[in-house]
Amino acid sequence: MGRTIHRARTLLFVLAVASVAGCSDDPRPLVPAPPPGTREELADEAALEALADFGALPVLGEDRYVQTGSQDRLSGAPAPADFVERGNRDMNHFVCRGREASISENQLIPPIYDEDACPEPYVRGVVLSRFSGSGYLARLWLTASSLRNGLVANDEVLRIWVDDEANPVVEELLADVIDGKAGEMFAPPFGDGPGNHLAWYYPVVFAKKIVIALDGLGPLEYYYHQAGAVLSPEAAPRKAAAARLAARDQAIAVLSSTAEGAIPGEPLVAPGALTIEPGQTTSLAEISGPATIHHLSVEVAEAQLAALRDVTLSVRWDDDAAPALSLPFSDLFAATLDPPENASLVLAGSKDGGTVRLALRLPMPFQKAAVFSATSAAAAPVELFLSIRGEKAVPSEAFGRLHVVRNETVAPAPGLEHPLASVTGRGRWAGTCLMLEGRGIGDGSLFDEPLNFLEGDERAVLDGVTSVVGTGTEDYLNGAFYFEAGPHASPFAQWWGTVVTPPSARTSACRFHVLTDRIDFQKSAEIALEIGPGLPETLERYRSVTFLYR
Repeated sequence: MGRTIHRARTLLFVLAVASVAGCSDDPRPLVPAPPPGTREELADEAALEALADFGALPVLGEDRYVQTGSQDRLSGAPAPADFVERGNRDMNHFVCRGREASISENQLIPPIYDEDACPEPYVRGVVLSRFSGSGYLARLWLTASSLRNGLVANDEVLRIWVDDEANPVVEELLADVIDGKAGEMFAPPFGDGPGNHLAWYYPVVFAKKIVIALDGLGPLEYYYHQAGAVLSPEAAPRKAAAARLAARDQAIAVLSSTAEGAIPGEPLVAPGALTIEPGQTTSLAEISGPATIHHLSVEVAEAQLAALRDVTLSVRWDDDAAPALSLPFSDLFAATLDPPENASLVLAGSKDGGTVRLALRLPMPFQKAAVFSATSAAAAPVELFLSIRGEKAVPSEAFGRLHVVRNETVAPAPGLEHPLASVTGRGRWAGTCLMLEGRGIGDGSLFDEPLNFLEGDERAVLDGVTSVVGTGTEDYLNGAFYFEAGPHASPFAQWWGTVVTPPSARTSACRFHVLTDRIDFQKSAEIALEIGPGLPETLERYRSVTFLYR
C-alpha cells in the first residue's frame, strides 16, 4: 500500500523523540565508516552497451523483470498510527536480518522480516532485496525519514554481494551513495544526485544471486525501498569486468543527452505551422518507410495550450486499420494539467516568450508508412508548429511498434484502482505518464492532507505473475515525500506541477522504462495504480498515458 503521509511522519518522529527522551546512549553498536568498498567496475560490457543503446528500445526481449521492496506484507503487525494500520505499512519490511547487524533494539516501527535470519553467513545488516538467477540490477530506490528537510543519512551503510562471494562488491555510507561521493558509478547520471532519496541505475551484474543490504539502522528512522532486476530466461555467466570499462563513457553520454541537440536524425517531413479547424480532421503528416522517428515535438502559444486537450492526435503505423496512438495532444506530452518544465531522456517541455514547446523522444520505427492526423473538438482554430525528426532506417532485428494506452478515471471511482494498461501478446512496457487530481483521506485527522492520493501503489501482473508491487505513487516515479522538494528530472523520470489548493491537489509526473530498466512480457500485461491508500474517495480525476511496444 502507499506510504505514510508527511504529517504522519512528522508525528512519528516527535513520538520517537519523546520515547527516547532521557536516554543518553544510542543502544546501537557504533558503525565505523567503511573502507573503500566498491570495486572498480560492477557491470559487464553487455550491460553498459544496453545502458547506452536507446535505439534498441523497440526490440523486444525475453528477459523477466522483477521488483521487490518494502511493500506492506499485510502481516497484521502492530502499527504506530491508525493511518498506517489501514493497510499502509510500507516501511521497515525486509527480507531477513544478517547474523551481524547494527540495528537499534528500540525501533519506533519494529522491522518485519520475511525470514527470521538470513541463510547467507556473510550478510551484515538487513536485506532489502535478494534476486536469484542471472541478470543485472536495473534500479535501486530508497528513502528514509532522516533524508527529509535537507538532512542526510547518518550511519547507514549500503552493501551489495554478488554470487555468494564473502566480500561485498559495494560497501559505502548511504549518504555518500546518494550524493555521489562514493564514486562515478553512483553520481549522476547513474544516480539522482543530492536529495531526499536514492534512485540508482548502474547495472550491477550477477550470475546466480545478488543480495542488497542496509546496516546501521537507527531508532528514529524508517525506510522505504524498491529494487528491480532483469533476469535472463536461462543461466548466463554474468561477471563484472575487473577494471573500469570504456563502455561506461558512452553510457554517461547517452544518459546525459536530454538536450534537443543530442537527439539524432533529420527532418522526416518539412517542419511547419499547421491550423486545425474546429470539427474537422486534418492531415498532419504522411511518412514513407522504412524509417524511425526519434523526435516528435510541437510548439503552441501558451494561450492555446488548453485547447490541445480538445484536439485528438491519431497515428497509424504501416497497414494497421486502427491507430496505435489516439489521444488528446496534451495527454501525449503529459501537459493536460501543467506542461512539463524539465527534461528526461524521453519527455521535455519549456516556455519561451509566450510559446510552449513539448517534445517526445521515444523511438518509433515502422516499415511502410506513418500517418498522422488530428481531429479537433475545440471551439476555435488551433495553431501549432509540428516537427518530426528521425532516420530512414529501422532496427536490424524484429521490433515492436509504439502504442499508447490512455485511461481516465473521474470521481466517483468505480473501484480501488485506476487502470494503466491491459494488453495481450508480446510487448514491452516503456513508461507511464500520470496527470493526477485528488484529495486527502477526508477524516479530519492529523493525517488528512490534500496529497493523500499519492499513497497509491503501482501493480503489474506480467504473463500472469505479479512482478511489480509498489510502495507509493511518488516512489514509483523516483521521488519521495509527496515531491515536497519541488520539480525534478533525471534520465528516467520527472515530476512537476505539484499544486495544493486544500482540500484538493494536483501533480504531473512520468517514469520511463528504457535502456536497462526495460520491462518485457511475452503473453500479457495488466498494469494498474491503486487510488490513494485503497480509498477511492481520494480521487478526483486521474489521467494516465502508458507507452508500450507491441
